[in-house]
Amino acid sequence: MRKFKEWLIERTVIVCGLIVACTVCLVFLFLALESRYAFNAEFPFGYRIVVESLGADAGESVAFSPYASFVGAHPDGGEGLDEMELDVFAPTLEELSGVATAATCTLPESNLQANSARRDDWRRPSEIGSGHSIRLYVFATPEHTGKEMRVRWEPDAGFLPNDCPYDLRLRLARVPTGIELEPFEVDLKKQPSGSIRIPTWIAHLDSERVDGYVLEVQALRPKGTSQVSAVLGQLNSTHWSPTGAYARFGILPLLFGTATMTLIALGVAVPIGVLCAVFVSEFASRRLRHWLKSTVELLSSVPTVVLAYLGLMMLAPWLMSIVGSALRMESGRNLLTCGLVLGVLILPTIVTVAEDALGTVPRSLKEGGFALGLERSEVIRKVLLPAAKVGIVGAVLLGFSRAVGETMILWILSGGTATWPRLDNVSSAASSLVGPARGIPDTIAIEMANVDFEGVQYGYLFLIGVLLFALTMLLNVVGYSLIRRKAWRS
Repeated sequence: MRKFKEWLIERTVIVCGLIVACTVCLVFLFLALESRYAFNAEFPFGYRIVVESLGADAGESVAFSPYASFVGAHPDGGEGLDEMELDVFAPTLEELSGVATAATCTLPESNLQANSARRDDWRRPSEIGSGHSIRLYVFATPEHTGKEMRVRWEPDAGFLPNDCPYDLRLRLARVPTGIELEPFEVDLKKQPSGSIRIPTWIAHLDSERVDGYVLEVQALRPKGTSQVSAVLGQLNSTHWSPTGAYARFGILPLLFGTATMTLIALGVAVPIGVLCAVFVSEFASRRLRHWLKSTVELLSSVPTVVLAYLGLMMLAPWLMSIVGSALRMESGRNLLTCGLVLGVLILPTIVTVAEDALGTVPRSLKEGGFALGLERSEVIRKVLLPAAKVGIVGAVLLGFSRAVGETMILWILSGGTATWPRLDNVSSAASSLVGPARGIPDTIAIEMANVDFEGVQYGYLFLIGVLLFALTMLLNVVGYSLIRRKAWRS
């Protein structure tokens, strides 16, 4: 009967282990499968281009010119735009008279006649393939008197060229008859804004507006760049803005927020937790030890939303009143407040696990230290802590894992803004530590409720969820493996 019970317990443990392992694998597989929608991402881009006389103000933004043309692949391109935006016709020479002496226009691919010239060329991102180009026609009016005119360009509002996986080029595709000009090509990622002088070419009739210079904006996918690498490359960005016209999915500000708040939490919880563990293990009486361990375990059962509200209603106003003006804190909801509350959250984990690690150190080691004439504090520093260091490191890793995966405290206290720190000087860096932020867990929680089901943003949220799950699993596995080791035997 005893052998049967042992056999049953052994098989039960094996089955439970298999169930846990299968559950972890299924969760990881589910997250990975749902993240596939991120790889349907398209990469819009847009530039504003204007041609003007040399006497015009070159410091004025191109976007302020009513005769600047938009060219690019935009999420609202094609049928997504209303008629007011899509069918803006190019200005005629009569409309330009007395107002401007030069202009640009585009032609829809379905109609290459001058009478169908438009001001802008909005394309769908799906229409932009490798080597695709958008043509822009440049001309001057008969009122133009200078021998040269200037072409200026700049990115559309909200578009960051370096976040686009394409190589973007502006090239001179055609020179009018009778004009001598060497062809040029501009790398729009290295030179996102700029200007070039070209000899004046005058259109005397509206039908001649498309007979002058032809500029091409090309989108070239770099050789060897696949859709997968382009999507993953989006993660290596300092901007997280998934709902804009030019959606950006840079995970770096989310990693910064998560890592910084977690390090602040560890900076608070590790020294306090280890000291508490030493006190409970070595100094507290048996009765006091029982009450302290019960209190710590009770603290670990407090709902995180309660800790978050305590931080919001008590800690945040206190920090604002004490150090708010000195640190230029704009709000109590910031990295510092969130990190301090996370420190309270992980404190019970570190105290409990570190105290267990200290309790596994053989009594003979401590007695040997006393026999050598060491003081009690020296025994703790030179014998006890080194012998239990592996378990203490495991406790820190488990606390780290707990803080990395926390959602509710970050949601309520972090400020909810994905920001990348400014490291220009010490003052800017300090301001970043007390500024609003956002981590990976709260980003998933905040945005998943309003995301398009099976859309690109939906896929990216699951993709960063995969990274978060893998990180926390790794930290937990390493932490538990260290806890099970006996440092004094190694």
